[in-house]
This record gives sequence, C-alpha cells and structure tokens, in this order.
Amino acid sequence: MQPVINIQTDNRPAYQNETTETIPPIQLISAWLDESLSAMPHLPFRLSLWNDQGAHHSMNLSDINTKGPVVYSADINMPDDKTEWQLQIPLPATHSEIDMRANIIPISEPQCDLYFHKLEREFQLVTWIKIENKNRNIINIDEELKKMDDQFTGRKVPRPDLYKGYQLLPTEFCFRRFHAHDIITEHHYVAGNNRWMYHQVTR
Repeated sequence: MQPVINIQTDNRPAYQNETTETIPPIQLISAWLDESLSAMPHLPFRLSLWNDQGAHHSMNLSDINTKGPVVYSADINMPDDKTEWQLQIPLPATHSEIDMRANIIPISEPQCDLYFHKLEREFQLVTWIKIENKNRNIINIDEELKKMDDQFTGRKVPRPDLYKGYQLLPTEFCFRRFHAHDIITEHHYVAGNNRWMYHQVTR
C-alpha cells in the first residue's frame, strides 16, 4: 500500500525517505518554480493545456494558490463543461517539467476585477490594445499606449470583458527531472479520497 497525504490538513511527506521532494504537490510546484526563477529570473512560465476533444491553449501562468495553478488571460474562453484537461509547464532552466491532469473552473467576475486592478497600469493598457488590435499588426506600441492611456485619463482602467480567470484543480501530477546520461526521475501524485497517492520512478 502506498503512503498518502491528506490534501486538506496533513503536510506530512508523501513517503518516508527524507528528501527535498517529499512535500505535498501544490507546495512542490511552488518550490520548482522558485528554483527555475533563481536559475533564469526573467523567463515566464508558459502553460500548455489540451483535452481529448482536440482543444489546445497556451498562456502564461498567472499565480499559484492552495488549490493549484491559476491563469488570467484575454486570449482564452474555457467551456464550463467539467472536462478534464492535461497541462504541462516546461522548466528548461532546471531541465525539468511539470505535467498535470486537472479540472478547470471559472473565477468569479469580482475576483477577476481584483486581480486585473493589481496589475501595473501599462499591462492593463496593453491588454486593451491586444484586444482592440487582435486582427492587425501593431506598428507603434508607444503610440498605441499613449492613445489608450488618454482614453482612460483620470480614471481606473476597467477590466475588459474578455479578460477572464480560471482555477485549475489538479487530480494528478508528474514532476519530471532530466539528468545526465539520459536518466529521468519522476514523482507521481494521484488524488483520491482527499489524499495524494505517491510513487517515484527513475529510468
């Protein structure tokens, strides 16, 4: 029988050998992302999502909370159909990647507003520019920024209706590390009955 972690209350390692990998998977995501940031500080975390129906999306990871990854974007409109999605976060700076299976639920409009208004004003303006110029090339971004800034002079930049957020609720994880001599280490977590089942594979 495999050792387990209680997702809600138990922060014990998923197995008994004391190593840096023996932490709950949500915490392990943060640890691996921090490690990657230390190695390459300006590299954004790109997230790929796909499902069995052939849908595919690619976007930057926005945040991590206690439930899992969070994405905010004006480029996607995920169906609220309980479809399970597969996800991958490549971490080339540390020769690693994180694979997941997850359900996705939309984040409330008020929460999307809160997140959008925490962003720098320039990023808010760029979001509007991308939406309004979706079907044409932007020749002069500085000129477009000034025009958009003038449009919202003296007031807070509103969140575009197309800018939405999604909470990812993982059901499986695979933390994969590529070593020298083609050796690969994988840490697998599978959710079940409020617990994470864990096993490690080296090949």
